Amino acid sequence: MTTSVPPSLPANILQENLDIPSSSGTSQKPKLTRQEALELVEEILTESNLYRILGVSSSANTEEIRRAYISRSRVCHPDKLPGNSKATEAFQKISTAYETLSNTNSRKTYDNYGTKINSLDSEETLSSALLHIFNEFMEGDFEHLLSIVGKYSAEFINFQNPDLNIDKEKANQLFVQVREVFLVAGKYLSEVKFEVMKLYEIQGELRSLSYFDVFGRLRLSIQLSRVFFSIPVKMNNAVAERQIVNSQLCRLLSELTGLLEFSERTVGRVDAWVANRWRTLPLNS
Repeated sequence: MTTSVPPSLPANILQENLDIPSSSGTSQKPKLTRQEALELVEEILTESNLYRILGVSSSANTEEIRRAYISRSRVCHPDKLPGNSKATEAFQKISTAYETLSNTNSRKTYDNYGTKINSLDSEETLSSALLHIFNEFMEGDFEHLLSIVGKYSAEFINFQNPDLNIDKEKANQLFVQVREVFLVAGKYLSEVKFEVMKLYEIQGELRSLSYFDVFGRLRLSIQLSRVFFSIPVKMNNAVAERQIVNSQLCRLLSELTGLLEFSERTVGRVDAWVANRWRTLPLNS
């Protein structure tokens, strides 16, 4: 099956640099401004309740607690707000909340007596959570990602750039090659912590979509592929003592992530155009 754009689709929809939501309502979450991030830090610092520190209800399950922890860590991590001592303090509180509430026994103790686990090393807590997330991804969702790429991403990339001629087999080979890099260089995950967090958040969005939301799934699958391929490139640039990937693969991945980013924006525009046309269709013939 060949991917095609409707013949009446305006040409400028593929050219304008717009931030347009998905027709399904699954728009990409806007990035918080620095001021909004600082306000969240202040909010966390004024809280003593661990559930409210993470922004979840007291009935939240373990997965919801982990997602909230990752989401707030992305915003409040000291690397995101350099030189801000309050961010360090807020990150410490987030880590304490996560360590306490992610464990069944310590959570029960907290619920009954208000006793919490004080995180001794916030970075170690985050590294442990990210390693767990990454291992889950490589053991389970990696295969799912392969099927997504075969069904959506490779086809759409070829539509954008036929010279690449990426079929399902080639896409799978590239993913497997990158997977092998990850298995060897897993100890350097701290260098790409924000990318791993982003992978996790995209996975959650993708799982929440209806199977029939074709454009929404396409956009997120391309975004997931882009973030996945960007990790070894950033890891290679950050680690001085060894070469994570060879220069040829690094160059290929850099070019591919750029193309994927363009494809991701294009899908969002097409999706919004289709949604707008759908809303303006007459209800009665």
